[in-house]
Amino acid sequence: MATDSSFGASVTQRHQAIAQPVAMNPTEILAHAKSRRNARAALAAALVVCAIGLVGGIAYMATRSPEVSQPPTQLAQAPQQGRVLLTVAPAGAVRVKFDGVDKSAALPLALEGVVPGKHTLLVERDGYITHRESMDIAPGEFKPVHVDLVKAK
Repeated sequence: MATDSSFGASVTQRHQAIAQPVAMNPTEILAHAKSRRNARAALAAALVVCAIGLVGGIAYMATRSPEVSQPPTQLAQAPQQGRVLLTVAPAGAVRVKFDGVDKSAALPLALEGVVPGKHTLLVERDGYITHRESMDIAPGEFKPVHVDLVKAK
């Protein structure tokens, strides 16, 4: 197998150049040492700047308001709603209006979420006198209402 002697020689020369110390005069040695000190000082300064940035970022994150808004601890409470339970005698189909809104359904009729205050109840059945009643519902009150319908003449 033929070898290229120039290739072998160049590799050997490079190896020797790397392995042998470089001869420098005292001025070059001082300049080299000074550049290494400058490099170390620059590295230390960069580390200090990074540390200050990291501490500042952590402090900022700790003081900023969270992304999801928290509800205030003392919200104005809406008045608690009331309930009305309507029963009618004699049993059978009736038409019910509560504050003018048709609420007809099977009896007994439960009206949930009634806003506190004054209300009007109207109960109708064919062949009977219409029953009209005003009532006052307090916050959170449960009001059972029984209506005895009277036959019309």
